[in-house]
Amino acid sequence: MLEGVFDYEKVLKLSKDSSLGESEVKACIAVLHFFVANAAKFDVDDSTLSKELQQLGLPKEHSDALCTPYLQNKDSLQAKFLEQALRIPALQIGGWQVQVGESKNVIMRLTTTNSVDQEEETSQKLQLCLTAEKFHLLLHELKTAKTLLEEIS
Repeated sequence: MLEGVFDYEKVLKLSKDSSLGESEVKACIAVLHFFVANAAKFDVDDSTLSKELQQLGLPKEHSDALCTPYLQNKDSLQAKFLEQALRIPALQIGGWQVQVGESKNVIMRLTTTNSVDQEEETSQKLQLCLTAEKFHLLLHELKTAKTLLEEIS
C-alpha cells in the first residue's frame, strides 16, 4: 500500500495450494486493502482492527498477523493518505469593499488571488449580494472560525 505497487503473481503463487481461484484471491486482497486503508484513515487501533476482522470470520492468528505490520506502518499509511487527499488551493483576499444598497442589502466585492502553480497566479473578482441578516450571520461565523483556528494554532 505504501509503495503503490502490488505483485498479484506472487500472491497467486502463494495461494495455489488453497481452493481459491484467481478472482477470489483478488477479491480477498481487495477486501483486506479496504479494511487496512480505512482503519488507517480513521485512526483505528490494532486491537480494534483485530477484533473486527475476527468478528468477520478471520482466524485470530491471521488477524494478528495482519495487525502487526499495520501497527508498524500506521503512521506512514496515514501520511500517504493525507498526501493523496483532495486539497483546495489557498485563497487569498487581495481587497474587499462592503456597500449597503438601497434595499438594505449588503454588496461585498472581493478580489481574490489563487496560486495554482508556483509560477502562475490568477486573480478573480467576486461580488456577493446578501441581506443584512445573512451578512451578520456570515460575519459571526467567520469570527467563530477565526477564534477556533487561533485556539488550534
